[in-house]
Amino acid sequence: MLSRLGAGKSPTFATSTTPKMKAFALPLDLGHGEDAKPGAARAPPPLKGDFVPMYVALGLIGLSATLGLYTAMHQLSHAPNVRVRKSLRETIPEVVVPELTVEEGDKFIKKSWFRKLAHIQY
Repeated sequence: MLSRLGAGKSPTFATSTTPKMKAFALPLDLGHGEDAKPGAARAPPPLKGDFVPMYVALGLIGLSATLGLYTAMHQLSHAPNVRVRKSLRETIPEVVVPELTVEEGDKFIKKSWFRKLAHIQY
């Protein structure tokens, strides 16, 4: 039974000859034609869309970071509940200076770019 499976024999499909190698290398065609001058500047290869997804992702990340920084600056500079002076931080501005608080609230709403954008009507 083992002789039928070929366990005792060497396989018949293998050869003992070595593959023949060529003694020369094939010329490499770089796409230069005969009309190309050696000193002439070549045009850059046409752009491919390989990096478009990366550019889109970086653009969206940059846009979101810019909008976040704008929102933080707007909140810190115009919000009526943010007090920079130490003397006003310990008070309740709605009770102490109600007119100033109302003016700051109006300024906060009027200077908001997102509110202006949301109210655009076509």
